[in-house]
Formats: sequence, structure tokens, C-alpha cells
Amino acid sequence: MKYPVLPSDANFVMVDIAPRKSDEMVEELARHGVVVRSCRSFAGLPDHYIRVSIGENWENEQFVREINRL
Repeated sequence: MKYPVLPSDANFVMVDIAPRKSDEMVEELARHGVVVRSCRSFAGLPDHYIRVSIGENWENEQFVREINRL
């Protein structure tokens, strides 16, 4: 994947999408059928992170394919 992913022990990962903004990326991915969460409202976290839930293999593959395309 072309964006860094923070280590996680949960069922989601945080992706650093800098220099893009989280709301912009959320909207763009949604247009391609991928739903992720903006971290803009997370206290102390810059506005260039998105939260991605771990899903089925096909869902994860679709996410990676779409975010790499952007």
C-alpha cells in the first residue's frame, strides 16, 4: 500500500494519507464503494488519518486497490 499504516492490535487500522485531508479521502473512497472513517474529530490527531475496519478478504483487497489508485 502506498500510504503508511500505524500498528494496531484492534480490528481497525489508522492510515496516514498525508498530504491529503481525511474528509476528502473519505468522500473519494465512498464514490468507489469503500467506506472508511475520517479521524478529523479525534483529539490530538492531525487531519490526515483515516480509520479502516478490517473486513473480509475481498473488502480489504478492494480498499487497498482503491486507495492505491487515488
